[in-house]
Amino acid sequence: MNKSNKEGMIVGTISLENRKLIATGHYFFYANDSIRSLIRMKEYDGGMLKKNSTKYNYGLVIQNNNGDFREDGKWIFLYNIKKKAGKYKFYEIEIFLNSGYVQSTLKMPIEIPFEIEEGKIKYLGELNLNVKKGEIRLLDKIDRDRAKFKELYPSIIF
Repeated sequence: MNKSNKEGMIVGTISLENRKLIATGHYFFYANDSIRSLIRMKEYDGGMLKKNSTKYNYGLVIQNNNGDFREDGKWIFLYNIKKKAGKYKFYEIEIFLNSGYVQSTLKMPIEIPFEIEEGKIKYLGELNLNVKKGEIRLLDKIDRDRAKFKELYPSIIF
């Protein structure tokens, strides 16, 4: 983290339960509160703000792979987000389905707030997406996740 940029980090995992094999991409979009309100208004400096503009919109992307590990039939992916200190929230999940002949996108609005504090690494939890039911839950798996981060990314300590 760069202290001169007033950065901090949030860490956690994403688990995909009842995952469809034809889903080639899972996107977890987040933004800080001020940018999220601009996205809702669709205006910025008198012009149109594109919702998926990478300048204002951030996301975690999970492609069609097996994740960092499996547990209870779920694929689990580790993530970390390093940004300037501030209040953020996950606000949408997008799932891209590709059966070869037919392609479609499923979008789910969510609201999972988190705060990044300058110079700190904080744990958010496991974002558990039950794909079949279209449900998202935030689970506390800190002991398991600490062990996995220590094993795979020992420099990230929380």
